Amino acid sequence: MPTFILFLVFPLVWMWRSFVLMKVWGWFLLSVGAPRLGFLPAMGVMLIAALVAPSQREDKVLTAKEAATGGAIGFLFPLCLLLCGWLLHLFTA
Repeated sequence: MPTFILFLVFPLVWMWRSFVLMKVWGWFLLSVGAPRLGFLPAMGVMLIAALVAPSQREDKVLTAKEAATGGAIGFLFPLCLLLCGWLLHLFTA
């Protein structure tokens, strides 16, 4: 059951993190001359980051609680980054 949940949550977390990347990119990198980053290219950047970033995965079966915790962190961490970026953007705009 937890593996099934991961297959449902992973695309949602990926899209959420891509959205956060797109917003933060627009707030901070457009002003220094970087090109605009749309949602689909942001998804591609997130895929590349997942390929090159070190993974801390272990070859074990997750419990339902561990899977739920991972999914919650997958949504809450980018939310915190978005909030911090938005606050910083208010002071730099």
